[in-house]
Amino acid sequence: MFLLFFALFRVIVNLYALFVCKKVFLAVIFSHANSPQHPKIQALLS
Repeated sequence: MFLLFFALFRVIVNLYALFVCKKVFLAVIFSHANSPQHPKIQALLS
């Protein structure tokens, strides 16, 4: 029973970490895309 709970807890933590990383990653990309010195990223997003 404890092992099941532990496994579930790990899955939830991993999903949350993935979600946070994705948000940070997207925020970094968009902040770079908004600055004019990164035309490559802007071309990828448009």
